[in-house]
Order: sequence, then C-alpha cells, then structure tokens
Amino acid sequence: MRQTQIKLARTLRFWLFLSSHKSEMKGFAIVAVAVVVLAVALQTVVLRPSLGQQARNALQTLKEPPPELAAPGWALQIAEAGLAVLDQLGVAVKPAPLRAFEALFGFGLTQGLAALARMEVFDGLAEAAENGTTCEELVVFMRKRDRDRRPIPIRRLPVDPELLCRLLDFAAANQFVNKDQDTGRFYLNEFSVLFTQGADNLASVAPMLFHNADEINLGWTRLHDGIRDKLSAFELANGDDVWSFYDKNPEKSANFNLAMRSISANFAPALLLGYADDFKEFVRQYKRPLHLCDVGGGIGSVAAGILSDFPNATATVIDMAHMETQANEYFEQVHLQDRIKFVPGNFFQPLAVECDYYLLKHIIHDWNDTSSLDILKAVRANMPSHSKLLLVETVMETRNPYFERLKRFVDMQMLVVFRDAKERTQHEFNALLEFSRFQMKRRIPLRGLFDIVEAIPVETSGNQQS
Repeated sequence: MRQTQIKLARTLRFWLFLSSHKSEMKGFAIVAVAVVVLAVALQTVVLRPSLGQQARNALQTLKEPPPELAAPGWALQIAEAGLAVLDQLGVAVKPAPLRAFEALFGFGLTQGLAALARMEVFDGLAEAAENGTTCEELVVFMRKRDRDRRPIPIRRLPVDPELLCRLLDFAAANQFVNKDQDTGRFYLNEFSVLFTQGADNLASVAPMLFHNADEINLGWTRLHDGIRDKLSAFELANGDDVWSFYDKNPEKSANFNLAMRSISANFAPALLLGYADDFKEFVRQYKRPLHLCDVGGGIGSVAAGILSDFPNATATVIDMAHMETQANEYFEQVHLQDRIKFVPGNFFQPLAVECDYYLLKHIIHDWNDTSSLDILKAVRANMPSHSKLLLVETVMETRNPYFERLKRFVDMQMLVVFRDAKERTQHEFNALLEFSRFQMKRRIPLRGLFDIVEAIPVETSGNQQS
C-alpha cells in the first residue's frame, strides 16, 4: 500500500508540474493521471499474484524463451513507447535533489547486487521457490553449499544473519527481491532470477555483474584521467589493457567468457525474429542449405541457435585458437558437432572460409575506425559475390529516450574500456562499409538495444543505400 501511495503522490506532482507550465496540457494530464491510477490499482489490488506464485513464475522463465520473442511487433512497439513515457515521467516527478542523491549512490546498487550474487543468495531463494526463506535459513544454505563444493572444507567465519537481513532489506526496497512484511520471508522474483547461477540458467547475468562490479568499475574511477590524457581508463586503473589483463588473470578471464556467453545465450532467437525470413528466402532462391560464418563467434552459441531453427544449415565459427577446445565441447553438448566446425583465425587476416552469410556480433564496436576498416577488409577479401555481411551492433539513432540513455551508457562503457572504441551512428557504419567495398542495404532494428546492419560486397566504393 505504501508503494501505491508513493506512485500516486508522484503522479499528482507531475500533474501539478504540467498545469503550472502549460494550461492547455491539463486535459492530457488528467487523462494520464486516471490511466496511471487505474493501472496501479489493478496491479496492486487485483492482478498481482502472491509472492509464492511470483517466485514460481520467475523460475518458469528459465525454461521458456523470453515472452517478448513471441509478442507481435505492434505490441512491442507499444511497450517500448510505454517505457519511454514512464522514463520521462520518472524524471519529471522527481525533484533534482532526489535525482542527485540517486546518482551519488547508484554504485551501491551494483555492489549490493554483486554481494548477494557472490554469496549465492539468489540461488538460495531459487531453492526455496514458492516457500520463501528467512535470513537464518539462507545462512544455513550458504554453509551447506560451501561444504558440498569443496573436497576439503575451508574454515570460514559464518555469515551474520542480521547483517544479511539488512542487505536483503536493501534489495527488497529496490524490488530486486520480494519480502513478506508480515512473516519476514524473502522470495525470488523475475528480476533476481536473472542472477541465479545454476546449470539451468546459461543466460545468467551474474558473470556480467561481477565483470562490471570489479575491473570495469575500477576503470570508471579513472574516466576523467582517460579523457584528459586520451588513454584507456581501464588500463589506468588496472595496470594493463583489457586483453593483457585477462591473459594475466585467468579467473577474471573465465568470468569474462561466461559474461560474453550470457549475452549470446538468448541472442539467436532475437536475431532470427528479425532475419529468419531472409534466411528462408536464401534457401528458396539457391535451393540449398545456407552456410553461416560467425566471425569472432566465441564458442559458437549464436551459430548453434540459428542452426537449431534451420536443420540443414551448417556453420563455421572463427575465433582465436585458445577457444577451440571449449567450442568443440559446446558443439557436442548441443549435438551439433556434425554441422558446426571451429576454425582458428584472426579477423584482421583474410578469412580462409567462403560463406553465404558473415556474422560479426558486437565486434566492430570494440575497435577504432582504422582497425574496424582492417577487419571489414579482411572479411571482404574472399567473400563470394552472392554473400552478405551481417553486423550486429548498437546503432545510436533512436527516438526513444529510454533506449537513448541505455545506448549512451554502452558507448561510455566502450570509452572506459578501450578509449577509441565506440558505438556508431548509421552514417558512420555506412562510411566504414563504403571504404571497405561494401554497400549498406538495410538497418534492421532488433528488440532492445541492437540492430542488424546488412551489407553486400561491391567491386568499388559507392554511396548508394536502399
């Protein structure tokens, strides 16, 4: 009830703000207030399931594809527009001092989440499922996990239930977990399930959380020096560039690879949602299965996801030699070892494999323009004339202020880690492609932050774009 009152108060504040600035907007504001009040009432009083049911629903999401993949395009467009409206409302109803306070202590959200994930609290909530759990029961769960995973138990000081409860109350206040105020029991929800680390959650974002909370967070502390001196803030903070850092820190490197895997785990369905019809058209036109090259594709999880929808297709994953063993193990795990092969390679050198589609996912944004041109020219060198290049990147243009903020954040992340790496505009992608003898054909927005930039090889550079 208290949360409902807060939301209604913020809505009223927004109405007063509008009415004091533009009287002609009163009608709109009244309608908006009525809609928000009705939505909050329905969610809070009528439609909201019990905490136990919410926990069951959250665990069920690990067994099903994200619901947005099954939603019609118009519904997602409405949802994205709604995000933009709510984002702007959130800014309008908060006084500047309150927004400043949130900005000052925003780091605590990341570090608080990381602390809970490191102690595997979210996994304890998942094990409790619809029954929920107390802080004392979570401490017992953590001690049992420590005993079970270590051949020789390491003596540790037990976690203090009172201190853990304070951290969980912080998490509940930020809606990271649910709490029953009457019983004091905590429950998993659709947010915290994302951070579970069990075998049933290959898309866990916990590795990405650790990645950002540790070495990347240190990089942000030197951003001002990086901008002033035109150096990598990550390198200033950690003593090495990002790739040398991971060479010297195998545990961090292993976590980074898991973080990259989590990004790719659910990416193939999103890509197919935007491009499956084109793959099908290729098969109809050429009367044969397609062959995909995933350049810089890691262990090949995206290629495997695409092949699962195209049972006769084949793929080649090209990446550094040290990824080969892990990739081949993954191919066997998903029963695709006869249809995917790993080829060690360097995407700065001409590729030795001819493909129908060359997929580069989140590759170009890691490099400056000179290096990006070298990569694109290397891919272009041996491309058959009928083939297509698919760049999956964050294209900066958007009319949605919510996604504008997220895209700008990702761009800042590139600045922190690499200095001269960046997210690019459509015009900048077009220029890179033109100088590397490609012609950009289409930009296909995917759900959320990413786009497919489709291009074809041409013999000479040109400016045409359909």
